[in-house]
Amino acid sequence: MKVITDETSDSGEMTTNFADLLAQSSASLEEVNATVHTAVEDNEQIISTLEGTMKRTKALVTIR
Repeated sequence: MKVITDETSDSGEMTTNFADLLAQSSASLEEVNATVHTAVEDNEQIISTLEGTMKRTKALVTIR
């Protein structure tokens, strides 16, 4: 009976450890996703700024 109790205890501990690792992994993925999302937003802003600069430059060249 003790063997069954020990095995059940070990299985429960492994399940808990796995659940903890899964939760940590999910949190890490969420953090990476947020970082990538921020980088994409920054890049979109840079592109928008560059497009505006190109349009103004083209307008200045046309005027001259």
